[in-house]
Amino acid sequence: MYKRQLCKGPEGIYPNVFGVLKAAKPKLHLAAIYDWDGFGRLFDRGAATHAVHVLKSEETTKAAVEYWNTRKPDFLFVHLDDVDHAGHEHAWESAKYFEEAGRIDGLVGMLVEAAGRALVIVVSDHGGTDKKHGNANMNDLQIPVIVAGPKVKQGEMKAAVNIYDLAPTITGAFGVAGDDCWIGKSLLR
Repeated sequence: MYKRQLCKGPEGIYPNVFGVLKAAKPKLHLAAIYDWDGFGRLFDRGAATHAVHVLKSEETTKAAVEYWNTRKPDFLFVHLDDVDHAGHEHAWESAKYFEEAGRIDGLVGMLVEAAGRALVIVVSDHGGTDKKHGNANMNDLQIPVIVAGPKVKQGEMKAAVNIYDLAPTITGAFGVAGDDCWIGKSLLR
């Protein structure tokens, strides 16, 4: 008989980077600064030293750079949502979408510059088709993943990368094993 294991972290949601890191290393300074308010329900907020919703990507970036420069957290998650809005309003791969992606690229550059020699992971949560996402096609499923930092070998990753690999990559960078429910693998091996 098949038994389904329920995967719940300390706050009753799926085990995530914040809860796993805080449980293993309680003194870590973990922060989240995010543009999409819905992100606040997707991580263990009690594990974060600082968690704040800041509307609009420019303001989110400014807040993240300021927080990084003044507080130097061990882990800083930054979410920028304007490209997603452009996809929903103008369609993925439209001229307006690519214009917005270029603008956000500049903001990501500001974050990377502030981070200096820290491990940086840049990733999209999904792609899209027309003005929607969630379909089982490559436009919706295939996303960019960029990993850079002192322990990262330069070059293109030849093996398949899955979004599930991000959490074990982040916890692994701290020397912390991932949750037993996670199916991904660290990209830093």
